[in-house]
Amino acid sequence: MTTNYEVALNAERKRVIRCFQHYSTEQRANLQASHRQGHRQRHATGKYFYVHPDVPGLGFPSRKSAAEAALTREAQA
Repeated sequence: MTTNYEVALNAERKRVIRCFQHYSTEQRANLQASHRQGHRQRHATGKYFYVHPDVPGLGFPSRKSAAEAALTREAQA
């Protein structure tokens, strides 16, 4: 059985927007020169992040964290 919070969180996840940020030339050079990065990280051209319309100006590493931030902001308002 799902709780009201889980239902609200799933509804907010649908409103989250996925964006892609290209790395700059310097960032790509630093990634490719690093011995600590894996094969896929060395050849990455950018990184995905998530935003929510109710939380302007902030980016989040996952869809869930963006949805949770929107829910907590609604609860505070």
